[in-house]
Amino acid sequence: MDRRLHRLATPLVAGVVVVVVGAAVGASLADGGGDSAGRATSATTTTSTTLTAPAIGTVLRLPRPTAGAFGGTLFWDAADCSTGSLDLATGRAAAGLPRRACSILTAAGGGALAFTTESQPTGGALRVLVRSTGREHGGPARGGATAIAGDGRVATCAAAQVVEQRPDGSTRTVPGCSPAYSSAGLIRVSPDQREAVDDRGRVVVPAGKGTLRLLAANGDAVATLRASGALGGEIEVWRNGRPDGRRVMGASGQPNDVRVSPDGATVLVRLRGPQEWALYRTRREGSLAVIGHEGIQEGSFSPDGRYVAVVVESGIVIVDAGRLAPLAAFPANAKELAWLV
Repeated sequence: MDRRLHRLATPLVAGVVVVVVGAAVGASLADGGGDSAGRATSATTTTSTTLTAPAIGTVLRLPRPTAGAFGGTLFWDAADCSTGSLDLATGRAAAGLPRRACSILTAAGGGALAFTTESQPTGGALRVLVRSTGREHGGPARGGATAIAGDGRVATCAAAQVVEQRPDGSTRTVPGCSPAYSSAGLIRVSPDQREAVDDRGRVVVPAGKGTLRLLAANGDAVATLRASGALGGEIEVWRNGRPDGRRVMGASGQPNDVRVSPDGATVLVRLRGPQEWALYRTRREGSLAVIGHEGIQEGSFSPDGRYVAVVVESGIVIVDAGRLAPLAAFPANAKELAWLV
């Protein structure tokens, strides 16, 4: 075990701090709360980090994830492009995932993973792994705004156009930017940034006061940032063309990224930098930005949307997405995180 993992295996704090309606509430959580791919290339044989049972769950005095308590597989990369994984059904490292990844993107629902193998400022070309088949194929270069679908399609934005590449390598171009994949397929923000539309030209987020800056989707839920000025704005959640939730950002400023749960009730937003994230409820007050003394650095919703796994300095914490309550944790050297089927 390397020195970092040995250090992370030491309990750091006695509880967690949950930020609810702007107040810090200390709570002791010592008692907790509550298929691998078939075929892969040589680049996706096994992960390079193997977790041993005694080390899991010792951070933050939360229990380790009990095998079978949660579904799917957690996969993460580190700053040195090494990777790790945890098959939540077995409690062991998963097979068939990349051994090296310098940047990762996850399809909503966890059906596919896109990653780069070279650490470059421009991102580099993507590799795409589809979980249902275990097959890996080449993707486009990662753009400023990039989205991946569960079947392996990848959409990137460049020069007010969205370029979508299919698994067979064929491409198409549509006007707009900020692509995302909902249950209806590819959606994007219109070139004038007033509304969001789907492939058939139907409006999924109508025009309003301000411009649309970000777009994310998970099933029928669509989340967007509507900017009302240089700093002001709010997160809006829409479903079937109807408003379903909102969160005024206020002093937090405009986020740089947003992810939404399938029910639209919770969003994960990146606030001011690559490692300043927070969870917000969209239908009632409540937020979570700090666990123990450690801020949230990244995260990914579970395929069923009931949970969200977040990265903190000490490792990875599984949180109840509705109650914003930390449930389980384990030490890991993680930079980005994906929750896959």
